[in-house]
Amino acid sequence: MEETASYRALITFSQRLSWFLGQALRLRLAVRAVYPRGPLRRRPDEALILAPTHEHVLDPWLAVIAFDYRTWRSLAPVRVLGTRDWAGWYHRFRWLFRGLYRLYGVAELPPRSRHATREEKLRGLLDALARGEVVALFPEGHVREPGEPPVRPFEPGIAFLHRRSGAPVVPMAIRLDPPHRRPRFTLIVGAPVAIPEGLGLDESAEWLRLRARELYEQSPPAVAPIEG
Repeated sequence: MEETASYRALITFSQRLSWFLGQALRLRLAVRAVYPRGPLRRRPDEALILAPTHEHVLDPWLAVIAFDYRTWRSLAPVRVLGTRDWAGWYHRFRWLFRGLYRLYGVAELPPRSRHATREEKLRGLLDALARGEVVALFPEGHVREPGEPPVRPFEPGIAFLHRRSGAPVVPMAIRLDPPHRRPRFTLIVGAPVAIPEGLGLDESAEWLRLRARELYEQSPPAVAPIEG
């Protein structure tokens, strides 16, 4: 279904408002973004694919407030994928999640029972990229489990999005450092990149993973923070 300009404006407003509301999380967490390759500057209507690693269930909200407002304002609306297969406690509040999805412009995944193809699963993000929007995808596919390395293998879906859309990918690494007074969340943002031609999807995903690992291995104090 094609989106109206007024609905897109509502999504953009909701996401920009979320930056201000999310600042309350700074009362419990030290949150910052660092840009070792230089500030992230997006041109109007430039499609981008944000590819952060995944450390914590709150990563989507913490990543939003880690950006300075000027950067977040230039990115919004950012489209993400959301499941419709809620179970247990979540299923009882599916009406609430559907309302939030609508307000925030989330692209819903097909039901698992459909056994959808990769293109069907990513159709909402592909459509957004075709409109010149920004999309975000956690390429590892899940929150890091205890004992797992900080940067795990990337799923090929991120490379599929890049190949089909031609949009640059912004590799990002998330660090959760042991607290001194309070936990510290650092979003390390790389420069937009294009995956080299001639690589398969799995090889492309691995190439991106190595870019994220390089960012993660940067020493955060050695790069200048830009805080919101």
